[in-house]
Amino acid sequence: MKNKIIVFINFLVLFVAFGFSVVKQESYQKMLGFYLKLAPVDPRSLIQGDYMELNYEIMDKALGEIKQNNLERGYINIKIDENNIGQYINVSANPQEKNNDKNISIYFRYNGSELDRNINSFMFQEGEGARYSKAEYAEVICIKNRLRLKKLLDKDFKNL
Repeated sequence: MKNKIIVFINFLVLFVAFGFSVVKQESYQKMLGFYLKLAPVDPRSLIQGDYMELNYEIMDKALGEIKQNNLERGYINIKIDENNIGQYINVSANPQEKNNDKNISIYFRYNGSELDRNINSFMFQEGEGARYSKAEYAEVICIKNRLRLKKLLDKDFKNL
């Protein structure tokens, strides 16, 4: 009887933790996002199947400054324009002051050859490569200075 109670309590804890995780993910989807322009990449991997390695224009712009200042960690500072698109400002060791929702600092790590940009890839069902190859923007949210992908969009900001 004691073992059944322990199993039930463990199941209950697992169920509550899973439920909390689902609710948290749903709340992220309801947050207002902003758009980042994607840089072209090859949407195919032999090992993983169909996926798209995501790269962003702001990251390409930041990389030169990161290398020049020899930064291993820091923040890519962007400003959200009138079209809700993130525009590169600069790179800094510390996040920029948050004086409104239009200034965002995105945490990064750089190991000398690769820039960790939080959302590095997007997996999709095999055979959907042609559909996602039209992606020109990513809708993202920033939570605690880290990006989270909401969806990919075409040049007209339509859902893919």
